[in-house]
Amino acid sequence: MVYYASPASIDDANYVDFVEAIKKYTMRTMEREVHAVYLSREQEFEKEHGRKPKDHEEVASLLKDFLPNTIREFLDRWSQEAMWDRIREGYEPIEGSLLEELNTKLGQGPGKVELEPSLKYPDYYLNKDFHMMPGNYDRDDITGYVYDYGVKVYYFGVNDDGATQKLLVDKALSHCKRDVERALDIGCGIGQDTLPIKMLRPEAEVIGLDLAGPMLKYAHKRAVEKNIDVTFVQRLAEDTGYPDNHFDFIFAFQIFHELSLQGMKEVIAECLRILRPDGLFVIADIPRTENITPYRRWLREWQVHHNNEPFMTTYTDNDIPALLKDGGFRNVKEELAFEPVPGGAFQIYFQIGEK
Repeated sequence: MVYYASPASIDDANYVDFVEAIKKYTMRTMEREVHAVYLSREQEFEKEHGRKPKDHEEVASLLKDFLPNTIREFLDRWSQEAMWDRIREGYEPIEGSLLEELNTKLGQGPGKVELEPSLKYPDYYLNKDFHMMPGNYDRDDITGYVYDYGVKVYYFGVNDDGATQKLLVDKALSHCKRDVERALDIGCGIGQDTLPIKMLRPEAEVIGLDLAGPMLKYAHKRAVEKNIDVTFVQRLAEDTGYPDNHFDFIFAFQIFHELSLQGMKEVIAECLRILRPDGLFVIADIPRTENITPYRRWLREWQVHHNNEPFMTTYTDNDIPALLKDGGFRNVKEELAFEPVPGGAFQIYFQIGEK
């Protein structure tokens, strides 16, 4: 089933399918080949030094002359740029109809969207173009369409309609000690976490918060089409404007690795403030460095420098459980929440804290 808008022509759709195939080949077949060569060179390194490589820099030194890896890295960068460019080009001829659809949904329910066009973006967000997406998440009002299609390509279709988020939200909610009357999804994007929260806790008031208006407009469109009653608000996660002790459950999916260290601390403080006693805060994000091998750390380092992930290592190299404890949370714990391929990419860890 297709959940994203179809591009204007079959040529555009076929080209994006081609890009998706390249991504799948580089991230699976080619990476497995690189890993096999690395394991062989790791054995040689261990014989010479009496130990395995201790960090990603030593891993890099073992693979710096391996041409297939250079080709893999080139194709990863090219496919990411081509994905965003061709999706947007495919939507340009039908941009008018997409905007009409979006604006029509804005006036419909259930649910609503509250926009703040004058919202001042934090420094860590400005001029970043995260994930190589031109114009970031607020370029224009078709950005939500572009992002939705891009997520489908990036995950090779296995996460269509937010299948992974549904699983993660269900797991996160299972940790709640109190009934969830109000829930907040921070950094909600197009609502892929927000809608499952409402579906799993239909009696709760559910709010999705993000700073990018175009993403929220698209999130509301998705909610209307699914007849799910949620509210989307354009606010900062570190300054939500909600009163003290307001929410029972707060979820943050893959937003923390896009925050500066100061940003993380401020969001943690704000979440503690607006949670009720015994309320639950769950960060769902990529594994921290101590949870992965030096080889996986080396693969991730490429993302930092070539896929516009300026704060990824800020998150992964910090002690997030300690940040939660220092921020006032109790019963803090970390756990592996999602691992589609053991030891492989797309792992998600929970960082959990109670008020």
